[in-house]
Amino acid sequence: MKARLIAAAVGGLLAAPAAMAQLKPVAGFEWSLYGRVYLTVEQVESKGGTTPMSSRSRVSDNSSLLGIRAEKEISSGVKAWGQLETSFKADDTSGGTNSFANRNSGVGVTGGFGNFFFGRWDMPFKQTQTVAIDPFGDLTIAAASGTIVRQTGFNNRANNVIQYWSPSLQGLIGKLALTSNEGKSDAAAAPGTAAGADPKMYGASLEWSKGPFFIGYGYEKHKDAIGNVTPTQGTDETGNGISGKVTVNAFQVSGQYGRYDRTGSDTQSSGAINLLATFAVHQFIGSYRKSVNGGPTGGERPKCDSWAFAYKYLFDRNLDFIAEVVQVDNKEGGLCDFGQNGVGAAATAGGGDPRGVGAGLRYSF
Repeated sequence: MKARLIAAAVGGLLAAPAAMAQLKPVAGFEWSLYGRVYLTVEQVESKGGTTPMSSRSRVSDNSSLLGIRAEKEISSGVKAWGQLETSFKADDTSGGTNSFANRNSGVGVTGGFGNFFFGRWDMPFKQTQTVAIDPFGDLTIAAASGTIVRQTGFNNRANNVIQYWSPSLQGLIGKLALTSNEGKSDAAAAPGTAAGADPKMYGASLEWSKGPFFIGYGYEKHKDAIGNVTPTQGTDETGNGISGKVTVNAFQVSGQYGRYDRTGSDTQSSGAINLLATFAVHQFIGSYRKSVNGGPTGGERPKCDSWAFAYKYLFDRNLDFIAEVVQVDNKEGGLCDFGQNGVGAAATAGGGDPRGVGAGLRYSF
């Protein structure tokens, strides 16, 4: 029995080069495999509020991923492409947390006309208002999105989305996105519930980058939905944001400001300002964020701010170490939390203030 198992294993290894060769069957076909493993060890708590959370240690995954991308030229200057990107939790598998193809995955055609594709992908608003300017890469408890972009509600990776990206014109690119309405309910409309809701999302952005400068504008609309998560008949949300970044020698300054409207709620405003300094293999990050209003019209007026500081040691292009400290202060209400791996709504309700320290390693390939 053992001999047969060993023979099968050896046969599989010998066959592997032939199988790999099949991944590039014709001229013009190219593919790449990439990924990231990112874990931090943290000590977190939430003080005050209606349900304080005591201090505890944890190991957190920060969007570890594995992806494969392939493309093939189908005519002069035109390529067809496909991408599958999946996240995995490198710390545990509890609660069915590992799923497949849940990150940017799709199929499209690109050329001088731009890039047209559909699948599951980051919305233009997220691309310009968080990913482009957050020095933490929209990762870890220090990510800005827990305070800005309507507390992650406009930080969307959309399912069933169709997108078009224009070609670059002197560094200027426009993007359009529209989701299908597969979640439409045929039940009689009941405002404030999922019954009769016709949830969909669309968005657009303009971004300009040249040399050390980046400027971005993002727009996103949620129809019959809250945060692109909860179908809610009769409730719409709209977000508008502007962002910018400039790099001068060792220093990079970036910022973002957004306004968000929701049916039955006051207009919310939020923003962030960040500083990143890089000296050889040493990197220092500081970030301040603030959010005001956004509660039900005539009711509580939430107000919060947060700050984060970090040190990174850049071993090489693949590996870096991070140590960070984060404080969230919910002055009124409890809308704000960590950007990733938050303490949850119960721990922030009534003015709960999450705080944490963390350290970890990120390896990219």
